[in-house]
This record gives sequence, structure tokens and C-alpha cells, in this order.
Amino acid sequence: MLSEKVTKQRDLEDQLFDLATAGRLPHAMLFTSQEGGGAMPLALKLAQYIFCKNKTAEQKACGGCNSCNSVQRLTHPDLFLTFPVYNKSKDSTKKSTSNDFITEFREFIIANPYASAAHWMQHITTENKQGNISADECRSIGSKLSLRPILGGAKILIIWYAEYLGKEGNILLKLIEEPPKNTFIMMVAEQSEDVLGTIQSRAQHYKLPKISSDKIKIELEKKGVDAAQAYQLAKKSEGNMHKALQLSEQTNTDYFNHLRNWLNSIYTNNGALMHGWLDASNAMSTEETKGFFAYVIHIFEQALRVQYLPEDFWSVTDAEARLIKGLINKGLKPIQCEKTTALCAKAIYHIERNVYKKVLLHAISFEVQEALVN
Repeated sequence: MLSEKVTKQRDLEDQLFDLATAGRLPHAMLFTSQEGGGAMPLALKLAQYIFCKNKTAEQKACGGCNSCNSVQRLTHPDLFLTFPVYNKSKDSTKKSTSNDFITEFREFIIANPYASAAHWMQHITTENKQGNISADECRSIGSKLSLRPILGGAKILIIWYAEYLGKEGNILLKLIEEPPKNTFIMMVAEQSEDVLGTIQSRAQHYKLPKISSDKIKIELEKKGVDAAQAYQLAKKSEGNMHKALQLSEQTNTDYFNHLRNWLNSIYTNNGALMHGWLDASNAMSTEETKGFFAYVIHIFEQALRVQYLPEDFWSVTDAEARLIKGLINKGLKPIQCEKTTALCAKAIYHIERNVYKKVLLHAISFEVQEALVN
């Protein structure tokens, strides 16, 4: 039966490695964490430990044997990966499976194991495609896990975003309940309630906490972000490592001053200021423009916290807090924050679909002005 455990990730790792060493690791596990959380990295770390040929006395994978290296590359022959995909075949009777996207997925996860399913779908298609884990995929899983392990040890299946298992996931019930010997099924999800109840009841559930700001700061510093900037980004990311990594790539873009210029032109109805802002925005790359509107969403979401919650709950810099308080003094209301964030989310949606950017920038400026001023 499902047993939910909320624990520190380091404590959970120790517990799982203890169980693996003692041969008592659950054969079916469900790891859940918030978006940008540590569920997928934990599953991969545990898989590496299970496969490692030279485990250390401190219960760590050695990181240097062939098994460890192949897990790091996601190419271990006894490690199977299942994840949501879209059907790219024009033949409606042939459903795409994870194998059709495995090269792209390996590159995607190696680059950022904290990324979300939404970012994965954006990575593999520019169209508004919905991902799923199909019945064909579930049957393929059964075939793969029925084979003998190629290297003679364990077999591991990681189901990334198990929420995408619809009713077709019931095909896996017998396999999850009675897997082949020395086979481990690790499911990764954000929301356990969105995973089929029949699957939940057959797995041991471990719920991970938010990643600490200290850990995010350390990871950012490893990637060359200076300590002060890493501290601010870690605070702003609210436990979402993927968001922190994205923000760190945008540190050369001054979104704060760009937003301040935009708001000045909107509140003063200054055509010259707006013209300069439009020119600067149009010169941005697509990713920079998306990043800007994501930043605006963050600021207006934080405006609600600044209005109604103690400072400990704010995720803004001192300069951003001053900007938000200035907007509140101008009469900023919650409904205006909601309208602005909705407009920016719509802008990101259209930018991803290659809308003519200059027209969009004009349109959203007028719409945000109407939302905030009129």
C-alpha cells in the first residue's frame, strides 16, 4: 500500500541506499517533488548506486566504473526510460513511444535533470502538442522488463512524469505488483494525486521537500554564477532548481530595468519612452523575450505576497521590493496583478508559436496599460 514519507532529501538518500545495500529496496517506488525539484536526480542517483560495481564504504556510487559512466550518459543497457511523447507518425494506427525520442531525451535530461514535462514538450515540438504515455509504450515496457538483464545484475525502469499514465497505465499493474526478479520500477511525478490510484497503491511513496536555497546557491556557484547573484537567484527560484538555472542564463539581460522602463511608459503614457522600450524589446532574442515576460509574471505574483504576507514569504530583491511597493502606492490591486500575469502568459504562448513579435509587443503594451491604469 502507498506510504507517504516527507523527509529531507539527504536523509532519504541514506535510507534508500541502506535498503539497497541490505537487499530490501522496494521494487516499486514513487518519488514526488515540486516542479524543478529533486525527484528525477534522486531516481538517477539511486539507479547509479544500484548498478555501481565499486560502491564505497560510505555507501556512494564510485562514479568511475563503466556502469556509473553509462548511467550518467543514460545509456546503461539495463536502464529503461519511459516519458511522455507526442505521436509524430502520420499513420494514426502507429503510436510513437519513448524509443522514438530517446536520443533527444537523453540530451535533455543530461543538460538539466530538473526540467519539467512542459519544457520537454516545448523542446521536441514547436506545435501545441499534448504529451502522453500510450498503451503501446506500456506494452513495450512489459516486453523490455521480461528480458534477462544484459549485464547480469539488476534492471531498472524510470517512468518520468508518471502523471501522464492515463487509464492505459493499468496495463502495468501486474508488472508493478509482481516484477521480474531484481527489477526496480521508479516513478517520478510532481503531483501524486494525478497518478492513477491503482498504480499509487502498488508503490512506496517518497515525497521530497523543496530544494533548499543553500543547495541551489551552491549549484549556481558551480556553474560560475558569483555568490551575491547566486544568493538572489536561489531566493527567487523558491526551491525550483530548473527556474534557478534558467534565471542564471539570463543574468546578462537586465530585466529589472527593462520592466521599470516599460512600467514608466505605461503609467505616464509617454510615447517616446514606449517607443524606446519597443525597440529594445524587439532587439531581444526569442528566449530573452520569453524570459522577460516570465520575469514580469514573477514580479506581479510577488506583488500579491508583498501586499498580504510577511517579508519572510517574499522572493524578491530589495530593488524589486521597492518597485512593487511603488506600484502598490499607485493603487495596484490583486485583480490587476492577475490580469497582467495572464496577459504575459498569453504573450509567452504566442512567442513560442512564432507570432510576429513587433505586433505582439505593441498589443500587450496597450493591454497591460488598460489593465493597470484604466
